[in-house]
Amino acid sequence: MVMMRSDHAEFAASLAAERAAVSSFVDILKKEQDALVRRDTDRIGAEIEDKSQLLLKLSQFAARRSRFLAMHALTADRKGMASWFASHPEASGMLEDWEELLILTRTAARLNHANGVLIEAALRANQMALSALVSASQTGSLYGPGGETLATHSPRSLGAV
Repeated sequence: MVMMRSDHAEFAASLAAERAAVSSFVDILKKEQDALVRRDTDRIGAEIEDKSQLLLKLSQFAARRSRFLAMHALTADRKGMASWFASHPEASGMLEDWEELLILTRTAARLNHANGVLIEAALRANQMALSALVSASQTGSLYGPGGETLATHSPRSLGAV
């Protein structure tokens, strides 16, 4: 029984830490979104690095939770967690962490989707600008080697017929 309580205490601590990590992930996604809106590429790069490190940590928490549920012959999903909580009514504090974690996870999914839409829009804008530049470069050079403007149309002078 002592082993079981210790196991539950470790799981409670891990679940609380996972909730805190997902909360931090949501914060990073919000910062990433702000940087995307402002087109602040330096900040986007920094957020990507932080995001990658936190994703690794989150995957470790998920693996730990999966192992815990497997030890109790439960599936490693929401149903497994619901079954565990149903058989452990004394774990109400853990249940609050779990429910908050689920809310935060949904928030993170929405933010991640919105950030993906912003990235896609920026990509399209960059592709259009690049296409315009490539198209302009194919019509001939606008400047000569000495920096003088070159005519790209017929050599008629204005007002002449």
